[in-house]
Amino acid sequence: MRRVLVVLVLAAGLAAGVLPAVPALAACPAPGGASIPNAEPAPGDLTILGRGWGHGVGMSQHGAQGAARLGCTHEQILAAYYPGTQLASRDDQSIIVGLFPNSPTGRGAEVLNVQAVTDGVAWRFVPAQGEPIGFPQRQPGDALWQVAPTDGGGFAVVDVTGGGEDEVWSGDEAGGRIEVILDNVSTVYLPSKEREYRRGRLNLLAAAEPAAMRVQLRIPSIEQYLYGLAEVSASWPAETLQAQAVTGRSYAVDRRELGLGSNCACHVWDSPSDQAYAGLQQETGGWPAAVNATSERVLTHDGGIAETYYSSTHGGQSEALEFGAFFPANRSLPYLRPFDDSAWELASDSDDNGVLRWSQAYSWEQVGEAFGVGTATRVSTPDPKGAGGRVGVPSRGYGGVVIEGTEGSATVSGLDFVQRLGVNRRSERFAVVTGVGGGGGGGGGGSDPECAPTTDQSGNTVVTRSSGPGRVETAVDVSRDHWETADDFVLATAGRFPDALAAGALAARLDAPVLLTTESELSPQVAEEVARLGATTAHVLGGDGAIGPRATEALAQRGVAVRRLAGP
Repeated sequence: MRRVLVVLVLAAGLAAGVLPAVPALAACPAPGGASIPNAEPAPGDLTILGRGWGHGVGMSQHGAQGAARLGCTHEQILAAYYPGTQLASRDDQSIIVGLFPNSPTGRGAEVLNVQAVTDGVAWRFVPAQGEPIGFPQRQPGDALWQVAPTDGGGFAVVDVTGGGEDEVWSGDEAGGRIEVILDNVSTVYLPSKEREYRRGRLNLLAAAEPAAMRVQLRIPSIEQYLYGLAEVSASWPAETLQAQAVTGRSYAVDRRELGLGSNCACHVWDSPSDQAYAGLQQETGGWPAAVNATSERVLTHDGGIAETYYSSTHGGQSEALEFGAFFPANRSLPYLRPFDDSAWELASDSDDNGVLRWSQAYSWEQVGEAFGVGTATRVSTPDPKGAGGRVGVPSRGYGGVVIEGTEGSATVSGLDFVQRLGVNRRSERFAVVTGVGGGGGGGGGGSDPECAPTTDQSGNTVVTRSSGPGRVETAVDVSRDHWETADDFVLATAGRFPDALAAGALAARLDAPVLLTTESELSPQVAEEVARLGATTAHVLGGDGAIGPRATEALAQRGVAVRRLAGP
């Protein structure tokens, strides 16, 4: 049955239920317009300069923290990150939280230890048909009971306190479940989760194949679920906590209305794949008060629950829903669009925590091994990119990341790139820097740290590096970076600099690359680049003592006309 939305009036002078535009009050400064420099590059062959932590869609939690520090209310924070949404009241309802989303079987725990924190915790078995069957004894305080599924689809419960193995209860009836009754009084500790729980009921559902258990918390209300939501520190400003309570509640209600997921028979996981749920340990500081202050308030859009995605920090610029690999392609929402929150994020502690901007370095061998291209020689992030320079998915029309190596090349999405390298700051907003701190040759494409790698106000990288193990290869890399084709090129000796220096004006006049070669012959790398360019005329600087006849003959054999420019 559909529930009726009751729209709230936020304050006098505001349209009923409609979030105010930002800034609605003079005390709340504009969220964007600040300049955030990149982090200092870590030394290595290849360094990733990143911004933000998370998918970058919706609300930045650190941005909300900074906004509250600057005087913004939670209504203003929500209005900025989810424009066009409305605050409304939604009746409370129960929710099922799945535990162990990353278990080896994908179905839950193979064995579960449950320790009683309070005395007299009640357990019972609920068969597929019929009345619940209470266990013959309650679990004493500090007692450790171990539950394992049986081959027949049932359970075996053993008291393993102090190393013993005393049977508590067993049954092979398939299709039933064990319930540990908590109901806000009894409390248990799960050693494998390192968490205590006391709300609702801990459910264990067995499956014969594979022999594993789905472990769930059936919590009687979303408000009680929110008390254990561990998405932000309970010590953060009250307005930030209230913004998080509204977004967390809206997300949970949306998932609750979608029904049980087939992979967990739950509405949400307890991990960041949905929302981080920590149980009793989160019920501290100002968090419970924030939940109570916003009781049953959710964000809606066109009468339905808004999809309130959020992540730790955006690095100063959020992204559209349809951009990232985390979300379905070609699905957009008007309230999840790119948004500049740089000023708010700078006012948070995200830089202190290393999530606003970061760098991580790798060797060419590590990069090549990660993508199966031998030893990497070049990494580039071609346009187009998303908001703030985010590196997107090639199949969605973005350039992605191109990795070239001694044994081939690979093109991957920005998310694949950072994940396969094991980057510990998950974000698609990054630039690539090569050769920092004498980290070896090869490679090219990316920001130049010695020229202060910066971004413009939209976050787009404005400085790039071209490089190689030597001057010949570096000149070729410059040509590859800036010319798809060229009729002309200027050729100078790699042995001395004056001819190449003099070539600059001519190259600019011709809109042609400058290539370097050895004095005695045409360097193989140059021959390959001339073929790639499709060049037809070589402007050779210096006499035979600078570039010998073997080099010019090699060009002529390739059908390239030679125009030599020489002087005494």
